[in-house]
Amino acid sequence: MKALPPCTRREALGRLATLLAAGLWPGAIRAATEERRFAEFVFVAANDFHHFEPDCDPWFEALFRQIADHEGVSFCFGLGDLAHKGSPESIAAVDRIARAAGLRFYATPGNHDNEIEGNTAIYERVLPGRLNYRFEHQGWQFVVIDSTEGTKWKLTQVQPATLAWLDEELPKIDPL
Repeated sequence: MKALPPCTRREALGRLATLLAAGLWPGAIRAATEERRFAEFVFVAANDFHHFEPDCDPWFEALFRQIADHEGVSFCFGLGDLAHKGSPESIAAVDRIARAAGLRFYATPGNHDNEIEGNTAIYERVLPGRLNYRFEHQGWQFVVIDSTEGTKWKLTQVQPATLAWLDEELPKIDPL
C-alpha cells in the first residue's frame, strides 16, 4: 500500500469536514441502506478547556452540569487543551468533573496538555488508554487520535506512532 503524504492537522480536519458535509462520513452507506439499525443520539464536542487551578472547578462543574442536563446528550468529547499549562491535576480535574456530572467523557490531548514535558507522557499517565483509542456507541464507530506534535500549535503533523496505531486499528473497524 502506498503511504499517503503527510498533512497538517488542519488539512486533515478540512478534508474530514468536506466528507461530512457531502454526507460521505464513515457508515453513511450502511446507515442509508439498512433499516434504522442505528439510533440517533446527541453528543457534545468541546475543546480548549484550559483548566488552570482548583479555583476553576466550580466553573467547570457548572459547564459540565449544563452539558449533562441538555436533553439526550449521550457523551462529551474533550478535544484537547484540558489543562492550561499541562498539569496532571488539571487534566485529571476536567475528566473527574465531567464524569461527576454524569457524562461519559472521551478526551484527547491538545498542545497545552503537553507543556510540562513537551509530549503526551503526563496526559497518558493521568488518562491511560485515552491517547489513541476507539469506541462504539449505538452502532456508530468512533476513532479518537492524538494529533499533537509536542507543544506546537501551528502546522502540526500527526506523529508516526499515531499513524502506526491507525494502520493497525483501521482494518479492525467494520467498514459497513
